[in-house]
Amino acid sequence: MTIPPGIARQTFLHEAVHAIQSCPSGQLTPLGVSGPLNPVVECEISAILLRNYHHTNRLLEREAFLMQAQPDAVPRLQTLLKQRCRTPSGPSPAWRDLPPP
Repeated sequence: MTIPPGIARQTFLHEAVHAIQSCPSGQLTPLGVSGPLNPVVECEISAILLRNYHHTNRLLEREAFLMQAQPDAVPRLQTLLKQRCRTPSGPSPAWRDLPPP
């Protein structure tokens, strides 16, 4: 699959949200994130969710669409990654090497 020009960042952030949603159990669960959205963008996201996603997945997808639109998405996702994706003994060694948000 080829990513159309200009959407690589948004696609990466969207999928990163889903990866973090799968921590720690492997089951997708909401992160509880929120943030401001332009009303036009909010309307478009709602339309996409209604057309393309089963109602049980809409909250998960809404969070992913919301985060991909946030200018501070990377540091917010780094924080969520460190909080949610831990081994029983603490963050995995890879997560400890991430710079602070």
